[in-house]
Amino acid sequence: MAAQALAGTRGEHCRAVEVRARYTLGLSAFAATRYLESFEHFTRMFRPDGSPLHWHGSPTGAAALAAARAGRIDEGRHLLHGIEEHLPGLLSGRLRVILGHARALLARADAVEGHYRSAVDDPDTARWPFERALIQLDFGEWLRRQRRIGEARPMLESARATFLELEAQPWQDRAGAELRASGAIVPELAGRPHRWTSQQWEIAKLAAEGLSNPSTAAFAASLPLTTVPGWATSVGFGA
Repeated sequence: MAAQALAGTRGEHCRAVEVRARYTLGLSAFAATRYLESFEHFTRMFRPDGSPLHWHGSPTGAAALAAARAGRIDEGRHLLHGIEEHLPGLLSGRLRVILGHARALLARADAVEGHYRSAVDDPDTARWPFERALIQLDFGEWLRRQRRIGEARPMLESARATFLELEAQPWQDRAGAELRASGAIVPELAGRPHRWTSQQWEIAKLAAEGLSNPSTAAFAASLPLTTVPGWATSVGFGA
């Protein structure tokens, strides 16, 4: 739907629609870990000099986040520099928080922690729980990679709690994965729908249609990288 909306935009009078459509496409690609695609959508919401196509909609923080995840650090820094040059003199609290996050993501190694601390400690982060949780998640990941596990876990736990409350599932998953990487035990969510692959859905469908367990298992074994144990019992057949 966003792609259809984007295809219908032409000229300056459609800028608001264009940036919203690109934001949706960029965020969707980011949630699916297609970071380069996400970065390309976000950067096209800015002009080459860093000025936004639309002041209200162009996502400074999202572009920086995608740049960092896509490994396009130099391009991200260039974009951030241009954006900062074109910002109005008085910033909203939310935009200040977003810019602090962007600076941390794109900072030189010796300046990363200072930018994260400034962003996390900004009193305006309390007003924007999703933005605050994103900062905590990235800061917690950075701390974990510095082997500062005791400092990382509270950040990651706080981020995950916020994402759970907001039902932001892609970020719930990432925060949970970071916590597990830190050695924490993260319980699975009760009643959470299974996120199966297309092959797993095919096997479940065959089982539901009455294919015998041996036949289903034989079909599963013929598929590459398919594992039946662990999720098979939920559709009524054993490995």
